[in-house]
Amino acid sequence: MPQRQVAEYLNMHRSVYCRYESGEREIPTWAVLKLAELYHTTTDYILGRTDTP
Repeated sequence: MPQRQVAEYLNMHRSVYCRYESGEREIPTWAVLKLAELYHTTTDYILGRTDTP
């Protein structure tokens, strides 16, 4: 999914989301939860704590 679409889903500017993706800024908990919903996976998978989606 393009960064622009994900940023829109999270209701933020693409440049802010890009900083989260690149590790320049720490992503807030609410955004991790919304990403898990968007991608139909767990927060552990998004955070790299498991390889099982």
